[in-house]
Amino acid sequence: MNNLRMARWLSTGLVLGSLGCSDGGGPTTGPSQPGKPDKTDTSPVTSDGTPTAQQPVSNVTPGDPQIPVSTVLASLSVAADCDDLLTRAQDDAIAKLMMEVERYKKQPLSTPGLPPRGGVLDAGIALPSSSGDESSGDDDSADAPGNFGSGSGKGESAPPSADPIGASETNHQVEGVDEADFVKLVDKGKSLYLLHGNTLRKLSTWPAAQTELVGQPLTIEGSPSELFVTDTGKAVAFSSVYSYASTPGKPAIADCFDCGGYGSGSLKVTIADVSTDTPKVEREIYYEGSYLSSRRYGDIVRVVIQSYSKFAGLFQPQIQWTDSWGRPYDKANIAKQLDDWQARTEDSIRNTELSDWFPVAQQVVDGKLVDIEPGCSSYFVPDPGLSDYGLTHVLSLDTSKADSEIGGITVVGAASTVYSSAAQLVLAQPDYRWSGADWGVISNQQTAYHVFNLDGANTRYTASGWLFGGLPRHNAQFGIDLGANGTLRIAATGWVRDQPAADPSSEQFWAQHTENRVLIGKIDGGKVVLAGQSEKLGKVAETIQSARFVGDRAYVVTFREIDPLIVLDVAGDTPKVLGELEIPGFSQYVHPLDATHLITVGQSGKGGIQLQLFDVSDPANLPLPRTFDFGAGSSSEVSYNHKAFTSFEDLLALPVYGQYFSTSQRYSYNSTLEVLRVSAQNGFSELAKLDHAQLYADNGAGVKCGSCEPLPSGGVSCYDYACGYQPELRRGHFVKGEDGQVYVYSISWAGVLVHALPTQTPVAQVGLPQPVFDSQPWYGDDAVQDGGVTTKDAGIKLP
Repeated sequence: MNNLRMARWLSTGLVLGSLGCSDGGGPTTGPSQPGKPDKTDTSPVTSDGTPTAQQPVSNVTPGDPQIPVSTVLASLSVAADCDDLLTRAQDDAIAKLMMEVERYKKQPLSTPGLPPRGGVLDAGIALPSSSGDESSGDDDSADAPGNFGSGSGKGESAPPSADPIGASETNHQVEGVDEADFVKLVDKGKSLYLLHGNTLRKLSTWPAAQTELVGQPLTIEGSPSELFVTDTGKAVAFSSVYSYASTPGKPAIADCFDCGGYGSGSLKVTIADVSTDTPKVEREIYYEGSYLSSRRYGDIVRVVIQSYSKFAGLFQPQIQWTDSWGRPYDKANIAKQLDDWQARTEDSIRNTELSDWFPVAQQVVDGKLVDIEPGCSSYFVPDPGLSDYGLTHVLSLDTSKADSEIGGITVVGAASTVYSSAAQLVLAQPDYRWSGADWGVISNQQTAYHVFNLDGANTRYTASGWLFGGLPRHNAQFGIDLGANGTLRIAATGWVRDQPAADPSSEQFWAQHTENRVLIGKIDGGKVVLAGQSEKLGKVAETIQSARFVGDRAYVVTFREIDPLIVLDVAGDTPKVLGELEIPGFSQYVHPLDATHLITVGQSGKGGIQLQLFDVSDPANLPLPRTFDFGAGSSSEVSYNHKAFTSFEDLLALPVYGQYFSTSQRYSYNSTLEVLRVSAQNGFSELAKLDHAQLYADNGAGVKCGSCEPLPSGGVSCYDYACGYQPELRRGHFVKGEDGQVYVYSISWAGVLVHALPTQTPVAQVGLPQPVFDSQPWYGDDAVQDGGVTTKDAGIKLP
């Protein structure tokens, strides 16, 4: 893909979401055809997910779109058939079109495009500037695999031959619900599966001193990101792919850049049997869109995908702001152009077919890509104009059966965050109609929450509703919780207009402030309704940075200049503040150590990463936390990805990065896996600070690239893209032997090192080749690729 195509591809997130239809839970085989009615299943579902006679929950009649207001319900309903789904798709697009026209009519004539923050309304009132959005969100073909043999052991005495008695696992939010990561430790720590570049590799990790690569690597098409490995030896890998076959009569996705449309690429799901040393691909599924999140419940895997439209310019009016002499047109002229554009665009929308909207879905059958026949009964649609551009697909797969149906549902609108327990799944969709100080048709920021019941591979719609604000800024999924009594618990920060009843042309209307609250939602008749809320949390202008629900307690961290940890009782419908403690910095991830102690990871007052241990046994009298500071300039992936945090018994592991200037004024880079012991009585103590610089150098990767300065450790001291491959520590995992000996496995792009704790004695090392994406390493200059093939000037190939 050339740079122009890349730029076009990056812009697709702003374009209207594509619509599709699928039968019985996501794309699956069925009688439906694009653009043709399907009368086989015309019933929507009730709050328990069972089909029933149609009972409209919309208060806007399809075919008569209106600009929505905040009183419109967030409920979803199933299209009666494919004709109905097409009408709803068109109504939704036209409602958005109407809002876009209104927005352009309100902008100042002197600034073509959308009105900026701090811009001017028609009445000439200056708008206040606004700080960042506090709501939160969640590649190419490869060479043939090679076998790289075993790692070299650097042992002490031979470890015990008995099986390990315990091992760490991927950090997850809800017990019993696995979350995907690029590395998976399985079988109580005897094996480790690793996505490295475009390959899936297996390591035998027990006995620890005999850790080695085993079997053949499996090449994964595109750019793999995360995977699951089931107890029955099935791997499910997710990768981004930007080109594959097309539907009949349509150009291939990659070709859409040359035909006036925008392709968003596809998520590929690869299911393979990895129970033997020769992995075998069982299933390959392509779904147009991008990966958002996933969960595993035994053999059942759900993956959440976002899809976007291939159509460009649908909401980009073609306006002439000036005449041929550069003289600006007056407002009446601009309004006439907008009205004409709206009429033309509405007419073109009404002339679309369903096949113009829905995403491409295919799977490999007998070595060939075949379309997955779509249906309509699994598409859930809000009222016109209520959802942001895009689609959110929840595909469910039974990995125990190679030919199982692809189940799931699709929600019209782009979700930002996914929460799931074993029994229910929640999608959070921020209300895009709130746009801060620029323009908006609702007075306060809010988010729609859609709840689904889970039963095996079945995903059944239950309820929806608007709740105030947006989710925490960091690790947003932990701002959602389902209580034992069925309540929906939300930690929310929202912008609120000071005087929503004021005239929109006045300055008073645009004045706003933030509020932080914990909300309790109840499911009532297919709707999520507010049952109660806490008092305002934190001080003026503070926002929620992170949150965690543990049992009937909520722990909320707000921040502007200091870091209050607020403890709430959420057992009832009205959350009650039990205590609060103010300290410098702020926390980005909250982790329960036990019933009365919390570990937090976040920013210290000195500008680096720190750990804090809170005693919350007496919330009304919170003592100062015990801390462990990694120093100024340090950072960690845990700040935005909880899976980088590993805990096992009283041990913790997390990657920490540092950047500083060397004597030549070039950036130097430091990456370590920090291993600590933690106890409620004694706080934190450092056990190991592991780096892979020598392993990186041993693999021949410590080369001088271009003008980059080589370091004694074998790395490089600048961020020249051609030297971008660094010995970055990415994860740490623990395995415990029968004799009580614990080993830590540190994982980087360079390989895997094994150390005995607490002595830090090296036990084994396994080197990995340079990671390859799109058949190219990350850098050139005599780079060694998989299989030992030397390439010169390999360069970088953009997707």
